[in-house]
Amino acid sequence: MRLLCSWRKHVVSTKLETKLPGATSFRSGSICTSEQTWLGRKTEKGGIIGVVAATHSTIDSLLAILNLKDEGAKATNAGFAMLIWLRLNLEDGITAPEGVVAFEKRLKERKETDAARVIRLGHNHATIIAEKKSGYKRLTGIECFAGTPWYFAFKDIIERRPVHRDLRHAILARAHLP
Repeated sequence: MRLLCSWRKHVVSTKLETKLPGATSFRSGSICTSEQTWLGRKTEKGGIIGVVAATHSTIDSLLAILNLKDEGAKATNAGFAMLIWLRLNLEDGITAPEGVVAFEKRLKERKETDAARVIRLGHNHATIIAEKKSGYKRLTGIECFAGTPWYFAFKDIIERRPVHRDLRHAILARAHLP
């Protein structure tokens, strides 16, 4: 519970300042609205912090993390589950086959965003899609993360291997965790 609350505090209080070309002043914005929404913006709007506060179950495995579900939201996605699992150092729970099966199932729900697809296919993306050239289909599951540290961590979890400490550090250092 302390991890989630400090994570939310960090995300809410850390701001990015930007100045658009020609603007006379800077604009301030949150570092990650998706984390804010998942953790909980306000008590009455839901969020995972309220769910954890109300649960009587021990959250000590990947499966327990994946089973956290806010009433108004979808179940915890594979990315958030992995971040909590890595941060809490719950690698003993990786050997539980039902946790890995649930993790892999949740990961398969992931779909490549339009912006990521355009970046991957390049400036001729419309032509590639129209002519059904190599790679034209939208990526799903773990392939959405190909070549990133997340991809290798997901593979380690699926194959029930401990995530390398340097990889763990790289992921957690960029994940807006306190």
